[in-house]
Amino acid sequence: MATIETIYKCYGDYFTAMQFVSKAVAKEDTRPVLTHIRIEQTAEDKRFAYAADGYRLHIADISECPPIPEGQYTVIKSTKKELILQKEDDEANYPDIWQLIPDAPCIKDFNRNNSFDSFYAHVIRSIADGNGINHKYIKDIEPENHEWSMWYSGKESTPIAFKNNTLCAVIMPLFIEKESTFNYTMPKKHYDRFPQFPNVYETYSEDDSTDDYVPVIEEAEVIIADITPENINVCVG
Repeated sequence: MATIETIYKCYGDYFTAMQFVSKAVAKEDTRPVLTHIRIEQTAEDKRFAYAADGYRLHIADISECPPIPEGQYTVIKSTKKELILQKEDDEANYPDIWQLIPDAPCIKDFNRNNSFDSFYAHVIRSIADGNGINHKYIKDIEPENHEWSMWYSGKESTPIAFKNNTLCAVIMPLFIEKESTFNYTMPKKHYDRFPQFPNVYETYSEDDSTDDYVPVIEEAEVIIADITPENINVCVG
């Protein structure tokens, strides 16, 4: 159980950094360690805060912020003006997030004058055919408020990195099936729709139940079959 000494309130630059990092904290408890923010001292004068949910990674350089101890922290309160962290006493092994940052060239620079729509459109045009990117993940890096450079190898299904002087976001792209092979079924969990970073989530075995899978096309056919002329109201006026 955490004591009062392990409660930390974040303000100013610390708040900005931690708010950015907290957006990548896992919401699912498949691996509880990913529901925490990790603070790491990598060198005598370098400290970083980071979080990864299996599909994206957010890192903030907090070397210039007031120091708090290394470890894993739970966000116990988050508002527009305040963020409160609680240090965990029992810490599981956090994945090695540094290997997830792609070794890729910088292909584009963005300034903070780019609107979200413009930023997102440029990113979509820059990634490989057959790949997409979750618009919410782009929204969460606040392109209107930060300058970013985009680092990407151009190869299919490889991570995309966005960096500036103090922040870094790494996002796994989406797979987009061609129409000729499209056969969509409802996934068991929302995170099954997206590719995951290796070694961040445990894989499911082939023996896992598929009872929760409901073919969307079959469901639509049932709905359509129930529609009769008597059930359709037409408004004229």
